[in-house]
Amino acid sequence: MKMQRLLPLLLVLGLTVACGDDGDDIAGPTEVTMTDLAGNWVATDLEIRSLADSTRVLDLAEEYGWEMTFTLDPNGCYIITQESSETGRDTNVGTMRMRGSQLIVWGSDCRPDEEAPEEPQTLDFVYGGNTLDLLYEIRHRFEGEPDSEPALQVIKLRRL
Repeated sequence: MKMQRLLPLLLVLGLTVACGDDGDDIAGPTEVTMTDLAGNWVATDLEIRSLADSTRVLDLAEEYGWEMTFTLDPNGCYIITQESSETGRDTNVGTMRMRGSQLIVWGSDCRPDEEAPEEPQTLDFVYGGNTLDLLYEIRHRFEGEPDSEPALQVIKLRRL
């Protein structure tokens, strides 16, 4: 998949971490809160993994020189800066809420007082103190394949 077609997927995923606190954050199974996730993060891995064939993995950092930093405020406002050798640098701002083990993301601005839309974008996450993994199901056409297929986009972040 060319980086031009991949960038919108990355931007959507970036909108997974967002900005907003209306007091309704629900702690997940490990009692993680938005305050726990708040801080500055850098991506250490970005992969797209086929759900049909576990041997099919696209390493975006290796393939395109992709880099990402992520800053999240306790109120849910986020800033994501992405850069690759093909597309240059891009920065996105958005809003996020936590619901159990998922992050609810929407918008293109930080709007802490805004309610989440009825059908927001959701991401699964795994938090480990200084690590944060974001997981999102997408459709992706792997090189040499005629059609797109179900895949999992995985971003592994390390706290700065």
